[in-house]
Amino acid sequence: MQLANPRPWSERRHGLVGHPLDSRSRWPVTAHRPRSTPDLVSLGGAQECCPLKATRGNIPANPSRRWKAEPVSPSAIDLFCGAGGASLGLLQAGWDLRLSADVDPKCGLTHRASLPGEFLSADLRTVDADKLANAAGVALGELDLLFAGPPCQGFSIIGSRVVWDKRNNLYREVLRLAADLRPKCVVIENVPGLVNLAKGAYLHAILEGLTALGYEAACAELLAAQYGAPQMRWRLLIIAWRKDHTRRYRRMTWDGVPRAVITRFRDPKSGEYTHPEQNRTITIREAARLQGLPDSFVIHGDKTSQYDQVGNAVPTQLAVAIGSEIRRCLDGHPGARLADPFRRRPVMFLGRHGELAQGLLGLSEVMASRRDELESRAAS
Repeated sequence: MQLANPRPWSERRHGLVGHPLDSRSRWPVTAHRPRSTPDLVSLGGAQECCPLKATRGNIPANPSRRWKAEPVSPSAIDLFCGAGGASLGLLQAGWDLRLSADVDPKCGLTHRASLPGEFLSADLRTVDADKLANAAGVALGELDLLFAGPPCQGFSIIGSRVVWDKRNNLYREVLRLAADLRPKCVVIENVPGLVNLAKGAYLHAILEGLTALGYEAACAELLAAQYGAPQMRWRLLIIAWRKDHTRRYRRMTWDGVPRAVITRFRDPKSGEYTHPEQNRTITIREAARLQGLPDSFVIHGDKTSQYDQVGNAVPTQLAVAIGSEIRRCLDGHPGARLADPFRRRPVMFLGRHGELAQGLLGLSEVMASRRDELESRAAS
């Protein structure tokens, strides 16, 4: 029996979706089991009563919200949530599901019967980031995860695969909302057919759009069966990290080089500051060691002041290198590094040795030129 089939389970001609014992197609609840949705998740809307499980009417009540997770960090919003498979998975992974949204009000019935968090029934093309943030109870820039599964019928190899299907452009709404919400991570889930539709133009546009928003994005095709789901269901996952969060929450290693020490190293969200072995962030003294300050170096003040002093310190080793090179120059013996200095990135107004290049506009001239350009556009 082939359990995975994205077409309606009630239409047996669409694949091997018949029940393995009875002469019938699978009932809605049994169809959801291969997608790992527990029977206690009720499905909103009209449906036949499943004979395999006793229910009180067509929609079993769930007054206790048995799948309600305790408020935990990090926070998540699920867009185009549908029945809530992704929402439930995020909850089981320990996320604080703040908000789910879908245009279908029947999905709202399912959500309210089975899941915690708010539900927004709306066409996301008419919703702005402020409304989502207010509904989720998060500030702009503070959301941890924006998960989105925009409709895939236009991309699916089983569907029509019409390039001009208007649903193909709903990914733009995800990018628009991500631009204003500024979540730490964006996940876009879809069918593998997105990879080659229009010769990959849609996938390219999504990755390019996320990059333009300041995210590091990558994609992969994943098989659900390899992660415990009893079905051969392939999905395309696009995961994008805001560039200032690509190494946050990570654990330090004994043989690695950690990110820069800053004043907020007590907070694991601020960077790679979790101890290599112990479940804690590094101490003030450990951070001081990374800055090159020996244990004999006394740091006065309260805790907040000590965090600021250590985080703002110039790394001692860097100061040694600078001081030593200047001394060599004063003695008339400059080091070899000055002959071919390291450049982190090219800067158009700097020369090879970091000096100001000649013949370029100064700041006042650049600002005046930019002002004239804007005024010209406004006039036209």
